[in-house]
Amino acid sequence: MTMLRTMGADRFNYNVFKKKMSKEPLYPTQECSYKMRIEMLDSYLTNQKTVDVSSYFKPGHLVIVDLRDPSTNASLVIALFKIIVGLFVKQRMETGKVLLLDKAHKYLNSDPCSARFTVSMTSLIRQQQHFGIRTIIPTQEPAVVPDAILDLVFFLVLHCFNFPTWMRNLRRHISVNQDRGESEGG
Repeated sequence: MTMLRTMGADRFNYNVFKKKMSKEPLYPTQECSYKMRIEMLDSYLTNQKTVDVSSYFKPGHLVIVDLRDPSTNASLVIALFKIIVGLFVKQRMETGKVLLLDKAHKYLNSDPCSARFTVSMTSLIRQQQHFGIRTIIPTQEPAVVPDAILDLVFFLVLHCFNFPTWMRNLRRHISVNQDRGESEGG
């Protein structure tokens, strides 16, 4: 994972990553998991002579990065996500970009690894206009979205908003009509 972080700071190249990883000593359990993931990635990426992940970011295209894997810990998911977001942010486009962080609330919490991710996402949201990005964070649990991110909300869509605790939490961050009672749907 340290290698991913290091490479993420520069322009990430999948083939260079594979070469570096082939020289790394791994425990047998790590090696099995690594080989399985590399084989899966190879099936998607090795149709080309050189693989530049950022080449997938094109105007009018949708890139879905699904990092759900029960055998992957939060630390690895966050490291991979930060690399991908870093590449996406650096990609120059004449059109705007949308970053949708589905299920991000799972990784935006107070444990040390997630805290770094929260700081990173907060910084990105603060600078999103500079990068030509709009960030969308859908959640079914608004109370777990960190205050630092809620303070930066520009546009909020509430759907099936049933719990008064959610409204109390959001009132600290957004302007709401104080005259309406929470019993009226809030």
